[in-house]
Amino acid sequence: MAVLRGAAPRPLVEMLGKLADECTDAGTPASLAVKGEARRLPDPAEYALYRAAQEALTNVRRHARASRATVVLAFTDSGRVRLRVEDDGAGMNGAREGFGLTGVRERAQLVAGHVSIRTAPGQGFAIEMEVPG
Repeated sequence: MAVLRGAAPRPLVEMLGKLADECTDAGTPASLAVKGEARRLPDPAEYALYRAAQEALTNVRRHARASRATVVLAFTDSGRVRLRVEDDGAGMNGAREGFGLTGVRERAQLVAGHVSIRTAPGQGFAIEMEVPG
């Protein structure tokens, strides 16, 4: 229930690991790597990162036709946290921004973060969100 209100009920790293496991269980192997020293972030920042990973891995399962996905959460010394979710799937010609990706961008903006997307036909899909923390 707390996730629906924007508060993280468990540590972000644990929640991202669960999302990667769910993707693997659904048929697309996904791994999580954590770089830097993990730390708790303000709830809105953790929520934004969690929802970005959730959206990306849902898209991997539904659309990517990928053989794998990787989730990297990097805690930098400069006080920023970067999430990158990447797959080796079909990719697409430009990112069509439906409600999911629009919501990811909006959540990033609410916490003074930003989002970038890289995709091309046959070259997979990658989304990166960086937030203060």
